[in-house]
Amino acid sequence: MPENTEYNHQTVRSENKLYNYLKLHNLARENLMRAENSDRVKAAMENRGSSRAQLFRVNDIVAYFRNCTKSHQAWQGPANAIGIDKNIIIVKHGQRTVNANIRDARKFLKDDDKRNAW
Repeated sequence: MPENTEYNHQTVRSENKLYNYLKLHNLARENLMRAENSDRVKAAMENRGSSRAQLFRVNDIVAYFRNCTKSHQAWQGPANAIGIDKNIIIVKHGQRTVNANIRDARKFLKDDDKRNAW
C-alpha cells in the first residue's frame, strides 16, 4: 500500500503541474489575443478608409481621367466640380457636363495643363 500511496502523490503532483502549465498557457494565449485584437482595432480605427467623395467639395477645381482614344489616355481638366454622388463626381468642363468615377478624379495640379498638351 505505501507504494500505491506514493504513486498517487506523484500522479497528483504531475497532474497539478500539467494543470498549472495548461492554465498558464491558456492565460498567455488569451492575453496575446487580447493584445493583437486591440492593436488591430486601433490600427483599423486610425486607418479607416475615408470615402474619396469626402476629398472633393462642390466648386473644387479637379482633373478627371478619360480614355480619349485607344492610343491616348489622359487627365482632362481643369473642370469645376458641380456635384458629388457616392462614387460619381459631376464636373463642368467648358460647355460640357461630364460624369466621372470618383476613383478617376483628383484635385487639379498646376502641371496638368503642360502634360495634356497634345
